[in-house]
Amino acid sequence: RCCRQTVITPHFRHHFFNNVTFKNVSAGQRSALRYFVNNPQTKDEDLGFHETKVWAKPQSLSTKKTIKVIFLKDTEVGSPGEILWVRKGYAKNYFFPRGEAIFATTNNIAKHQELINAVDHEEIKRIKKLKKYKRRINKILVNIKRHEKPDGTPHAPCYKETLQNYMWRNHNIELEADQILLPEPLTNWGEFLIPIDLGLGEILKLDVVFSSFTAKTKTKTQQKEEEPAEEE
Repeated sequence: RCCRQTVITPHFRHHFFNNVTFKNVSAGQRSALRYFVNNPQTKDEDLGFHETKVWAKPQSLSTKKTIKVIFLKDTEVGSPGEILWVRKGYAKNYFFPRGEAIFATTNNIAKHQELINAVDHEEIKRIKKLKKYKRRINKILVNIKRHEKPDGTPHAPCYKETLQNYMWRNHNIELEADQILLPEPLTNWGEFLIPIDLGLGEILKLDVVFSSFTAKTKTKTQQKEEEPAEEE
């Protein structure tokens, strides 16, 4: 096949077959190579060659690393009625003993068909996204910068929209305005813990540092770490 990309001339045929030694090449492979050299415009379809699919060898339950289960209760991984692939060890040690999931066999799917049909996949997708936000928000430090007026006050306050744009632009977290519990815009420099309500039954605290471009505002954690060193 590589010979098709080469300009085939009579001199090339003579030089190729008289000077190249075929090591570990069968007679059939030699004949096929000679045919391609003599007929460079030949296509695979003309010789009866077709692309074939190589199917993966089926694995038994004893060798599989993941299995398909039906969730019967609400868990951190899935909601009731969801059919998901989970790790085999996690399912056998946690989901099955607690009655939270069962094997997704044909009989079990038919038995719990009503529960499976009642699943709201859009709502589950939204809740999973909010749970990811929840794990990340507690570790984020928001640093809002503003220019400083001659009297030392911020040139512009920090609004809810400011926090929304910052979280989306820097952390790819999409927050609604009503989820940010900020009664009034921030008009003074400093560090603030802004309540965030994602609707998951817990109020999160978003650490926001509101400072000027010229000042180097330190977080409360950094100040606590430096206090013992200064006393010594």
